[in-house]
Amino acid sequence: VYQPASTDCPGDDDPEDDEDGPCVPAISDLETLFPDAEQDVLEALQSMIEQHGADLSLTGELETAHFLGQVSHETGGLADLEEDLYYTTADRILELWPNRFSKTDPDLPDPNDYLQDPEKLANYVYADRLGNGDEESGDGWTYRGRGTLQLTFKGNYEEFDQWYSENIEDDQDFIDDPNELANDNEVAALSGMWYYHHNVLSQIDEITAEDVTRLINPAMVAEDERESDAEEAESIIECQ
Repeated sequence: VYQPASTDCPGDDDPEDDEDGPCVPAISDLETLFPDAEQDVLEALQSMIEQHGADLSLTGELETAHFLGQVSHETGGLADLEEDLYYTTADRILELWPNRFSKTDPDLPDPNDYLQDPEKLANYVYADRLGNGDEESGDGWTYRGRGTLQLTFKGNYEEFDQWYSENIEDDQDFIDDPNELANDNEVAALSGMWYYHHNVLSQIDEITAEDVTRLINPAMVAEDERESDAEEAESIIECQ
């Protein structure tokens, strides 16, 4: 299992204090990386990395760059903390879910029937997986992607809710109020950091763009773009 590297943070005199400290990007670096993001979103992200990055494996530039690169792709440069499932072309739906739709196979739904209907689409593509009920349950839409890594599925919301209750505060309920992952900038940041730590870094021996992408998006959608985003982040950020 991957073990995060320790980071020597500039300005600290005691090396022991530096070990395993968080890699906190400067606000100016985040502004460069995410030019379309709101300032309060960037400030919340920086604050959560500073407060909780050490516990969630954001302790070096490589770990943090790959996290930020995936965040950039998943949220359109931190411009949208909620998944956009509004599609106007069948080809785009087929590109994202090639095994779930078909224009010719009678055993699969026609993507044209899901155009401009994000709720219907979410309830179909996310049904009966990772804690979600069937299409009629509405879980697909209720637990659609939110936060900095677009946390999806009821099971993931439940696990994040438990971690948050045990480590941050216990008066939140993200199962009853999943919108908090998009509406509260600090919660949005932490949901992505938590997922990256528990479901990505804990599953790999070495950080590569391919492995990180596979664990965040098993379909490997836009693998090259995600790698490019991570490389850009690594070229910009410096641990404070």
